[in-house]
Amino acid sequence: MRRAPKNADPEDFMVKHSPDIVQPKVEKAKESTIGPRYNVAKAATASKSGNSFGMIDIEDKAHIEKCLETDKIVVVMIKAKWCRLCNSMKQPIARMVEKHGHDNAEYCLVDFNHCQEYCKGDLKISKLPTFKVFKNGEEVFHATGKATKALDEQMTLMGA
Repeated sequence: MRRAPKNADPEDFMVKHSPDIVQPKVEKAKESTIGPRYNVAKAATASKSGNSFGMIDIEDKAHIEKCLETDKIVVVMIKAKWCRLCNSMKQPIARMVEKHGHDNAEYCLVDFNHCQEYCKGDLKISKLPTFKVFKNGEEVFHATGKATKALDEQMTLMGA
């Protein structure tokens, strides 16, 4: 193979003078709010509301209580828009929702600012994000912070 002249661009020289090198077509990844690797179409189908977590948006106390009436396992994530840690958990939570599916579990996303009195009073939320898992209306798991691994293990133990 020939050497590139001192003033030539080495990559340009290699492409023109190396017949064995085939330039691969590089497709630009679709950009999304949850990151480049996560399939946006799956997030949209998993989510009943269109949020990037793949969870049902909860607007008020009555909506939360209605979700807890099901026989399924109910995972509730309490977050706030201003919470950096909450927002950084979009990908891990979306992956967990995709992994465990909606057959045996429901996933609810509560905005702390919309349900502040209920969150502080009935749910006893003191830190964000908070994860609560309910079975038949009873709380069986509680975690705060970046607890996606513990939450995933709990979901696996419960058979979701």
